[in-house]
Amino acid sequence: MTNQTETQEKELYKDNSVRITDRRYVTPSSTYFLRNISSTYLSTFRLEDARPISAWTMVPALMGTIFGILIISFDGSILLGGAITVAAIFLLVKAVKMIISDMKRVAVTLDTNGGTVRTIVTNDHAYANKIVNLINEAIALSN
Repeated sequence: MTNQTETQEKELYKDNSVRITDRRYVTPSSTYFLRNISSTYLSTFRLEDARPISAWTMVPALMGTIFGILIISFDGSILLGGAITVAAIFLLVKAVKMIISDMKRVAVTLDTNGGTVRTIVTNDHAYANKIVNLINEAIALSN
């Protein structure tokens, strides 16, 4: 007969994509043991850190450009030209907003024994800050 002692982890937080216990931080892609985490913080993205502009961001920009060319070369009625102008402006504004929202992303960043890791990347600053605070609390409990 083997003498085994089971130790239960105390769950501090759990949602659809994150689980934090007094021993582990679990994301959909990885599990991090708190004893290997030296610090955790919120990091913002600089322009060079941003992901490449996606096709979905480019669609409104391309459509706006096409409509802009049509506006310049259009020789038809003013009513149709006005509708094309409004559509072009709408699509260009949408593309710019999408690109700017990409630049406002933050990441939950961990300094571990293996290096620095960005675990969760989101536009929701409050959620990311909450996760950072909970991980710090879990690290304090585990010591």
